[in-house]
Amino acid sequence: MKKIYLLSFALLSLFIKLKAQAPPTINDKVFSINAWFIDNTDPNPATSLSGYWKQLADAGIKHVRLGGIAANWIPLYSWQPDLSVNDGLGDVNKLKALIDSCRKYGMEPIIEVGFAPAGTCSTSPLSGKSVGNAATIAANVVDVINNTIYTASSGPMKKIEWWIIANEPDNVINCPPPAGNYGGYGWNGSSSTHADSIANYIRVFSAAMKAKDASIKIIGPEMASFSPYTGYSQSIMMKSMVTSSASSNLTGTQSGNFILDEITFHHYPKNYSRSTIVNNPTDSIDGLRAKLTSNNSISQRKGLVTYINGGGSGRTSNDLKVGVTEYNIGRTDSIDESSNYSGMIQGNDFRSFLGGQWLSLTLAEAMSNPYSGHYCLWSVKEQGAIIVPADPCRDGFGLISSCTGNKRPLYHHMAMTSHLRGSFYYGTTVTNPAYVKTFAGVETGAGFHIMVVNTDATTSYNTTNINFNGGTGSSALNLTFSFYSVLTATANQSYTDTVPILARSTILYEFDCHGTFIDRIDYTEQMAITNQAPALRAIGNVVINQNVLAMGSSPIGGTINSTTVFANDTVYINNDLNIVGMNTKVTFLNSLLVIKTGKHINCNPNTFLELKNSIIVGENGGSWGGITANSNFHAGVGILIDKSVLLNAVNAISTDKLAELQVTKSIIASASGNKAVFMDRGQKFLFDNNLVVGYQSGFSTSRTQAGFISKITNNQFVSVKQVLEMKNDMHTNLEITCNLFRGFDKGLVAQATTLNSIGSPIVSAGNVFYKQGIQQDYLTLTGSSPTYYFGMTDAPQFALPGISNIPIVQASADRVCFQLFSSNCQPLINPIGIKENSEENSSLVIYPNPSGGVFNMAGTNLKGNYTLNIHDVLGRLISTKKLNMDTDKTVSFEILSKGLYFVTLENQNSKITKKVIVE
Repeated sequence: MKKIYLLSFALLSLFIKLKAQAPPTINDKVFSINAWFIDNTDPNPATSLSGYWKQLADAGIKHVRLGGIAANWIPLYSWQPDLSVNDGLGDVNKLKALIDSCRKYGMEPIIEVGFAPAGTCSTSPLSGKSVGNAATIAANVVDVINNTIYTASSGPMKKIEWWIIANEPDNVINCPPPAGNYGGYGWNGSSSTHADSIANYIRVFSAAMKAKDASIKIIGPEMASFSPYTGYSQSIMMKSMVTSSASSNLTGTQSGNFILDEITFHHYPKNYSRSTIVNNPTDSIDGLRAKLTSNNSISQRKGLVTYINGGGSGRTSNDLKVGVTEYNIGRTDSIDESSNYSGMIQGNDFRSFLGGQWLSLTLAEAMSNPYSGHYCLWSVKEQGAIIVPADPCRDGFGLISSCTGNKRPLYHHMAMTSHLRGSFYYGTTVTNPAYVKTFAGVETGAGFHIMVVNTDATTSYNTTNINFNGGTGSSALNLTFSFYSVLTATANQSYTDTVPILARSTILYEFDCHGTFIDRIDYTEQMAITNQAPALRAIGNVVINQNVLAMGSSPIGGTINSTTVFANDTVYINNDLNIVGMNTKVTFLNSLLVIKTGKHINCNPNTFLELKNSIIVGENGGSWGGITANSNFHAGVGILIDKSVLLNAVNAISTDKLAELQVTKSIIASASGNKAVFMDRGQKFLFDNNLVVGYQSGFSTSRTQAGFISKITNNQFVSVKQVLEMKNDMHTNLEITCNLFRGFDKGLVAQATTLNSIGSPIVSAGNVFYKQGIQQDYLTLTGSSPTYYFGMTDAPQFALPGISNIPIVQASADRVCFQLFSSNCQPLINPIGIKENSEENSSLVIYPNPSGGVFNMAGTNLKGNYTLNIHDVLGRLISTKKLNMDTDKTVSFEILSKGLYFVTLENQNSKITKKVIVE
């Protein structure tokens, strides 16, 4: 198998280590968004927004705030005070449509109830209504939503937990466009009477709403801004509202319920220099960290969390969280996105690459704090809100551009950062602390992710040494961790990466629980300029070099209509490659395929494609379309992929009416792929011993025909959101056994599908599910109701609620799987393979080689204790044995299955690896 090397160049050195601290658990509420309506006058906002929900879910968004200034006046529901359960659902249909459309993609809505206290907006349904009437409306909405429509404790019909009372009471807004211009009402003075005015309506609303459902959580006061300076008007009002002795206190209780469950403000830092923007989430004097935790009597600054925990509030941040329900970086109106796209990306505002890095750093600050509530970025997409007249090419906050429709660097940084789960560890940068930041998320028993954010405009770094046990290495960039104790007892203690970290780039590393490197994702400013998404740059031994992978000479593309074999070659494909003709077979053997961005390999009816021991990757290491096939049920294996690697494909394998698919011992990996495998109207398939990484969907089928024997076995799905998807299938003979599901949102989801039982009463299915946080959504099926048989090992997990909606039964025995699924920490060894090496002055001989399966091993100059490990071509552990080379001069071992294997003899001081072949 080829290895693609990245060219080296002279770079500066950098030293980073992670500081030891008690790690907080990452709260997924920090991955939240504001659903600002694209058109404030749209009578059906669900129509305007629903088209973006999947993209938001793909970016890792977990919670959606349905609100904002407009929701103070423009209704999401009927605003008549007599709204009641008896009025039916017509009064809340718009709100219900938004809730259902969010939950369809696994996002949980946060509902704002409106209040216009000044009553001066003539177009508002609330105009002139009293606080009591407005609170009655809000309470009735809670009643209809949580006591009539959504009444379950979990699932798509669960109650709405989080509610917000109004928006920005300290903002001087009279009536939003189109009825009026900004300016008119609000309490933003420094006297306590202004805080009293805000607290009074929140108390009335909270009491009325919790009287209808005491289980709900309420967010407020939603201040438009907050400063740690004690003399700042919003600081005076906010601190008054969290002081238990003050008349405006909101931290207490009413009728046994807390008035507020989360204290919130909004955060829109100004557009400063590059260094100030980089440090705004953490070290800037007006940065987020200062607003939360500063405590400096000389400069008269005290952060909100510090103030709450100081004793005067009667609460602590353990039960009174602090959230930032609107935030984003500033704007540079002079840059027109339509005419100066590169200038915009290289700039300093929310549309720039630096703005995306700022978002990752802000999220890191939120993840690092156990008191964090919701962090809701502003926003999904907006047509323009500040510049008059509106200009979406110079205005319009959002993850998605209103000018071009592109996903902004904000979007891609949100997606990369959302990979972090488990316990959070901050990094300390020694060499260049102003511009290089690092942090990690560690999942006990699963693995960990590390992010490195290099905001330096000119400085790159050549090598990275990652230490898991507190040591430092000799590489240019050293990362030192303190979480080695939560890894396996025999885990690797370090990893060295020789792929450079470029200036203006963001890197995401992934490792398994053994400290074994899985993959690295890169996103650079130059990629953003050309509107490229983050891309996989390394996985296992394969390193993707953008320069080496430029489109070469004599590319192929177009039509192949006769049987063709490409062997031991580098093949460039500069256009869609269409295989046509009766029984035409195209084979790629021991080859590297470089394919132009967005292009496909298309197998037309009656043709065949074979990919053996080969690699396919996009031009310059970027994305490519994938392999497609329309077989028309032509007999035979239409697509055969064995011991191969498919990197950065958007939809790696997509088939229609394919008679048979075989994918074995291969890697399908991407930074942000859509579907790894999708079969529509298929018949038979074998998906065995594969590694799938980084896709929204792992293996998906629809309309599968009955009567065919298929298998999904011995696979590892890592960081795949929805692992197995089935819709309208007849899977009457499908085996799903011995798979690892790790870092997923949903395990197996089947709709209107007939599926046979998984496992048996005698032997369990042997699948292992691991996800951080609440263990749920392993099995969600509609159609038939098969039985899932789990083993003794995973019995505790299957005893938890929300795991499955089909019958689950403990089998008599655990299935013995190809991979040792005896614990959450699975042996995900080097996923691409093991390199053969030799040790100087030693003689290790394995004979006969090749053989029928029985080998002898003899060594000289080898003394003491060693471990003998045997791995397959993907690096998966087949067997292991302890040896004493002082006495075990000759050792025999047997491998049962045909193929290429790596035999490794190692101890603490040396490691020797040899290839063997079983014929």
